[in-house]
Amino acid sequence: ERNIKMEQYLIGKTIKEFRLRNRLSQEKLAGTLCAVSTLSRIENGDQIPNWKLVEALFSKMGMAPPLHNVPMTEADLKRWNLEYEITNSIANSNYETEVMLEKYRTCGLELNTLELQFYIFQKALYNRHHNGTPEEIISLLEKSLRLSVKNFTPDTDLTGRLLTKTERLILNNIALVLYDIKQEKRASAILQFLITYFETQTISETEKAKDYPVILFNLSNWKGLDGKYEEALALSEKGIRECIIYGQLLIFPYLLFNKGYCLLGLKRTENGKRSIERALNFMDEIGKHGDASFGTQKIKEIFGIDI
Repeated sequence: ERNIKMEQYLIGKTIKEFRLRNRLSQEKLAGTLCAVSTLSRIENGDQIPNWKLVEALFSKMGMAPPLHNVPMTEADLKRWNLEYEITNSIANSNYETEVMLEKYRTCGLELNTLELQFYIFQKALYNRHHNGTPEEIISLLEKSLRLSVKNFTPDTDLTGRLLTKTERLILNNIALVLYDIKQEKRASAILQFLITYFETQTISETEKAKDYPVILFNLSNWKGLDGKYEEALALSEKGIRECIIYGQLLIFPYLLFNKGYCLLGLKRTENGKRSIERALNFMDEIGKHGDASFGTQKIKEIFGIDI
């Protein structure tokens, strides 16, 4: 009992201190995640939030959530582990998550709002890699985001709003699907918004390291394919710097490849070839032989250069 009271107090104290230090109102931090009265009780140590709410509030604050301080039921613990397994699977490009998602849905009480958001988001990712139509996928992504951002559409202006990691990931995936259906302008606007968000808001290093280089890579890809080599080059170089700062090796060679592609497009051939060669060697080193072969073939097709 005493320990739980102490944990409630510490979580609430951390949230309140952060909010006051950053001159945030309770309304802005709570957003639509919870009622202001709930946040008030949490800050005063009178209520301990569910682990998903702790995760979301701390994500908005740019801090790692102190989940070791949050009492969890057996179902909470199962769902927490399943979330880890599902996100890990996706990170390794294994989209066979159907069985895990069904376990997630059925392993305890009815899903709360934030658990439901995670579930619908992951269903959308599953469908995207199992012949779902773009319309179905966008509909699921919008539905999941509306659980925490009321009345959301892809054109909603989110400037000035604090976002959780899940909300940012949903936005990134909406942009990817919009791009697939040739709505490049809307897709680019979302990624540009996310890049600005990463550059202007406080985000935990773990989240920034994982997500920011990927968003820079996606936008640099699109700009490069559109022949906007200068813009794409700047985005690639920014992504490379972020990878070096955070030791992100998996996306690094792809950003390096994009840099080389842009340099070739700008007729800076020797530098371009050097970047491409390094990128392809790096892909081979990390076991991405198929991507290295595909890259070699593309450079030959587009620029007539043998690497």
